[in-house]
Amino acid sequence: MENKKDQPKIKKFLNFMLSPLSSLGKGLLYFFLFIFYLSLFGSFFGYFGYYLQKKIETIPFKGPIIAKLTFEGTITEKTAKEFLKKLKKVENYNQTKGILLIINSPGGAIGPTQEIYYELLHIKKEKHIPIVAFLKSIAASGGYYISLPADKIVSLPGTITGSIGVFAEWIYVGKLLNKIGIEAKIIKAGKYKDIFNPFSEPVDYKLKLINQTIYDSYYQFLEAVSKNRNIPLDKVKNLAEGKIYTGRLAKKVGLVDYIGDYYFAESLIKKLSKTKNAKIVEIAIPKNPLYQILDEGKTYLKNIYNLFFGKEIYKISY
Repeated sequence: MENKKDQPKIKKFLNFMLSPLSSLGKGLLYFFLFIFYLSLFGSFFGYFGYYLQKKIETIPFKGPIIAKLTFEGTITEKTAKEFLKKLKKVENYNQTKGILLIINSPGGAIGPTQEIYYELLHIKKEKHIPIVAFLKSIAASGGYYISLPADKIVSLPGTITGSIGVFAEWIYVGKLLNKIGIEAKIIKAGKYKDIFNPFSEPVDYKLKLINQTIYDSYYQFLEAVSKNRNIPLDKVKNLAEGKIYTGRLAKKVGLVDYIGDYYFAESLIKKLSKTKNAKIVEIAIPKNPLYQILDEGKTYLKNIYNLFFGKEIYKISY
């Protein structure tokens, strides 16, 4: 039986929620609930779709091959994981004579970018497999980073590349919540533990720490360019700072080796592979179309949910 003492409180709360002055609060509440339930349904159908997925894990060819690998889109944990599976297939196939790496990416998260970078370096140095990178429409920031292990980099004259830099995002919603009468209290152990929390104000001492992190990641990028492109670090610093280049300008400053099209890149890797009968084989892991739709929907809804509920709300990216 409902406690009569609680009735005035409940009534007061309902009146507040239903009053014209709280329309923004109602809208936010309904929106959060909508996102929450969509996320639950998205997760359910995404995991259900997983069981519909049938992956092909073997190289669809016998004999010596040149593996054609394409990275398309933003570099995230998910896209990097899928690409690394392809790289492992290539690495474990004992008749891989070369890799034609096709890149069409604006960059992305630092960790996944470096995972791809180091795996390509490993294949090149330990397996002695030559690599040619072909930069398509865009190979900027992290997209350029993953091209660095290549023995030669080929770019279209109008490709957008470079953008050697790092940035971070911190969405702060505290002021918005204050306007609708909601106050968030953060309980933490550790001075910096609430960095990037959407309810925590980005004050100077926190921003200083973030800047240190960003500049360390930035120098890792500079060092990778300097080492792999054989350009003095001081010169790389001048080329970097987030500047973008067309392929033709990138060739002039030493960021790429050749201006050419896909067929030029293909002929170049055939030459470097030193194997006349090696066939170009596109390495792909086909997906069940239904799984792909459900999995993309799950990821999209998860990102929206995380944006508003403070989990994975931040990123530091190339």
